[in-house]
Amino acid sequence: MAARPIAKAAHELPSLYRLALKTPEILVGAGKSGQADNEALDLFDGMPPKNQVAWNKALGMLVGAGRIERALSFFHEMPGKNAASYATMIGGLSRAGAASVARRLFDDLPLGKHNVFTWTAMVSCHVRNGEPREAVQLFAALYGELYERGVLPNAHTLSSLLKACVALQSLAMATQLHALALKLLEEEVGKPEAGRALNTYQDAAGSSETLNSSESSAFAGHG
Repeated sequence: MAARPIAKAAHELPSLYRLALKTPEILVGAGKSGQADNEALDLFDGMPPKNQVAWNKALGMLVGAGRIERALSFFHEMPGKNAASYATMIGGLSRAGAASVARRLFDDLPLGKHNVFTWTAMVSCHVRNGEPREAVQLFAALYGELYERGVLPNAHTLSSLLKACVALQSLAMATQLHALALKLLEEEVGKPEAGRALNTYQDAAGSSETLNSSESSAFAGHG
């Protein structure tokens, strides 16, 4: 009985508001077709008050189009930001080689608002940009506090860290990280991302003759 009145009310919504409901999907489509600075942003600007999803979609569109400077300006203009906003912007800055800018954004977000995606984005950013030691130090510094909040590294976090271990030629770190990976990925056995993480470890183990077994482990005391 309620379906008809609801449908009637939706039909009578002002056209601009109906556009707002569809805009996140429109933004994504426009961004994919290379219209990031034209129709897509025009649509966004014409929306009534935007919600967080719409702001994040627009940001993601700019990052996906490779317009990193514009995306960063847009990020700073956003009236509200959540962990998804930060993870998206950090990922874009990482691909642009701007690790120091990404780290400043990461550090600006209070610890209580971080999640596995912001954590992983920053760890991966350090590894991608030739800063494996910073990646390991960041992981070790936050692991205990995030663990207490129930925020655990996922397969992508661990894969990046294992690459950092190889770059640092540290067998000790790789061994301890592998033990942590086995513990944390137990529930993900059979999932593709778990397999990729363990394959990365196998690559590291295959290079063990080049790793320095005397390197102290940054993971000691956690887990």
